[in-house]
This record gives sequence, structure tokens and C-alpha cells, in this order.
Amino acid sequence: MSDSKNNINLSNADINLLNRVQKCVPLCSDPFSVIAKELNEDKSWVISRLKEFQELHIISRFAAVKRRKKSSVSTLAAFKIPEERINDVAHLINSYDEVSHNHLREHDYNLWFVVQDKSAEKVNALITDLSNHVDFPLLNLPILESYHSDMVIKLDPACCCSEDVDKKDHSS
Repeated sequence: MSDSKNNINLSNADINLLNRVQKCVPLCSDPFSVIAKELNEDKSWVISRLKEFQELHIISRFAAVKRRKKSSVSTLAAFKIPEERINDVAHLINSYDEVSHNHLREHDYNLWFVVQDKSAEKVNALITDLSNHVDFPLLNLPILESYHSDMVIKLDPACCCSEDVDKKDHSS
């Protein structure tokens, strides 16, 4: 597979890795070793390729996302943060156990995050606390009804690789 803008070439091994990590990453002490063994690769190769995929913007992130329990309350929130303050504010947001994840987006409201807890009062108190500590506009969008949709994009090596690239060819 080649991206004409960045000239990215994916080998069959790359495609197999991308297909494998899109869903059902093993919940164990060493998931990268499990994935490497399944793909007949080295653990260090799996980790380095995933890092490189992020650097090349082939994948935006590789991380766990806590699923919201039906008995919990959630809100989607966003701050409008100047670029030079994004890391500081992201670290503050991440310091709360109730924050499941956050994302940087290209938008006026650029730092988005999800807060969830069993109690609406605790979620609201956390949002208020963050708003008091961060002197930038906050958008709070409480989740009224939750939907879950998995999106998996199955890559086909026959369509994405040149024919001379075999499974063990890790050139990019």
C-alpha cells in the first residue's frame, strides 16, 4: 500500500499487524509478545512498527479505551486550549481516574475528553474542578444515550502491496 503524499509502502507483515491490532488485543501482561508470536515476528518489531505507524499517521493511536458501564454517567467535554498549553492541560485532565481518554483535534475546541463515573454529581464536580483550574473555554456535552460501534478496516495484501513484497520483507 502506498500513500502518494508521504510515499508510505506497507509490506504484507505490516498489513497483517495492522489487521491484527484493530480488534481484540490480548489482555495479558505482555500482549506484544502474543501478537508477535501469532504473526511469526519479533516483539521489538511489533512495537517499533506500531510506533512508526503513529509517527507516519497511518494510525492515530494505539491505546485501551475503557468501555462505559450501563450504570455509569458520562460526559464528552472539550477545552479550547492554545497550542503552547495543550500538554499541561492534557496532563491535568489525565490525572483524574474518571477520565477514560482524550484526543487532540483540529478545531477551536481542540482537546476532547470523556469523563465517566457512577455518580452524576461526581462527574459534574470533576468538570467544575477542571473548569476552575483551566482558564480556557470548556464545552460540556453530557451523554444522554450511549451507542457503541466498532469499526475495523480489513486490509487486503493483494490490494495494498506490490507483488514482490513477501511476509518477512519489512522494508517500508
